[in-house]
Amino acid sequence: MRPEMVAEAPLGTLSAAFERSGTPAWVMRVIQGGALDLAEGFRLDLELTSDSYQGSQQATAEHLISGEVDLIDADWISIARLRDRGYSVSAFHPYGRIMGGLVVIAERLPAGLEDLAGTRIAVVHRFDKTWLLLRAFAVELGLPDPAGSVELIETGSKHESLALLRAGEVDGAVLFWNLAATLTADPRFAFVFDALDAIESLTGAPLPTSFFVATDERLHRHPERFQAFARAFDRAVLAMREDASLWRRGAGHAAINGEAEPLRDAWLRRIGLDWPDRLAHRLAHCTRILESRLAADALDLGSLPESIFSPVFLTPDDTEA
Repeated sequence: MRPEMVAEAPLGTLSAAFERSGTPAWVMRVIQGGALDLAEGFRLDLELTSDSYQGSQQATAEHLISGEVDLIDADWISIARLRDRGYSVSAFHPYGRIMGGLVVIAERLPAGLEDLAGTRIAVVHRFDKTWLLLRAFAVELGLPDPAGSVELIETGSKHESLALLRAGEVDGAVLFWNLAATLTADPRFAFVFDALDAIESLTGAPLPTSFFVATDERLHRHPERFQAFARAFDRAVLAMREDASLWRRGAGHAAINGEAEPLRDAWLRRIGLDWPDRLAHRLAHCTRILESRLAADALDLGSLPESIFSPVFLTPDDTEA
């Protein structure tokens, strides 16, 4: 029996929705398994969903907008899209540098990005942040925008993209970081573009790109509850960084069959780092770089919101221009 069956949670319950195959669930298992939520005075209620998308919007966003859950995770562009469409949601705590890259069949693209023209590339959707960064980075290198030279296959699911690549039906696929880390252990596949390197090249800083998100109404009504979640998350991440066995328990089946080492190395590059200050300014600058390199409608964003961050949780350094 989990301790919350008998323990009190004076701050109440926080419900969260994450993709069943996504990596936030790894940390949530550690929070629940170690009763870190209860130690911070709240109870975490976890709902796991599919990895499907509706257009450029992930399934978990529907759960947040409808009020079914209190929080989700999303990247900064997805949060900006939601705000641009009139939804009052804000980021309240960094999750990590949650970006993947382009994995290709090595013998088909020996020169990597320079060989992209004429290839078939799978992607969850054309507004995926990693695909946008790949396009901007190619332009930065003096290469043509790949959007005009590849056959883009939009799959609507990260696992469908992976399946097409494994079957050889596409030449490459934009994959989430955890899928890329395990697949490239096979020498038939090559990781030719890492979005982490691209964003540092474009902005000069290792920025967090995904955040925990809640509606503005709930953030203002229960700030202490979300602050408690942030503390529990940070405690779990610190413990997972220090204790590889705890990390493996959180990762579960993903860390089985010899996949643990490349997965953990990739996770350590993305989660629980010391983030730079002025996040709002730096991410807005990154978005403007993307807009300047790509076509006007590439980001599926009418206009850039003034901020995607909740003022309840921002520090003066975060808001500095």
